[in-house]
Amino acid sequence: MQYFAIGQPRLAAKVFDKILAMPGDAAESASSLCPRLKIGLAYLAAELWVPAETHLTAVFNSALTYGGSNVAANAARSLSELHLRLGHLDLAERFAREAIRLFKDDGEPIGEALSRLSLAAACLADGRIREARGEAEYCGEILRTDGSPQALAILQDMTDYR
Repeated sequence: MQYFAIGQPRLAAKVFDKILAMPGDAAESASSLCPRLKIGLAYLAAELWVPAETHLTAVFNSALTYGGSNVAANAARSLSELHLRLGHLDLAERFAREAIRLFKDDGEPIGEALSRLSLAAACLADGRIREARGEAEYCGEILRTDGSPQALAILQDMTDYR
């Protein structure tokens, strides 16, 4: 992960791909979900859409199968971001809603709030300004209610961005 940390997401993804290809670690096993999620995120950061979608979709589906709802939620939120960048607004919205559901079920308010921002972005890009504003405001409520340092930092970033 050092390559990712120093701004080399393409190299990080290639290293992770090689690790997953090693014998003894099935690409769809529960133990490979987190490394594979990191590969998908590295490809997403590198704006390599096809391999990002391939890895994130596989992680999402496998996590649902193996009961890794937090990993599935993170993959869904990342897929929402990917599809938003590609202009696939229906898929961006679908994955954002799925991430919201999964994070909410897991009691993860920060993940839910960030997923609501993804949904707001998809709604805004689709011209549904009222719905986008409502999701962004609800995101702010969740973060204020959570009150953790991380939530308050995200809320401050949102305020600074306006």
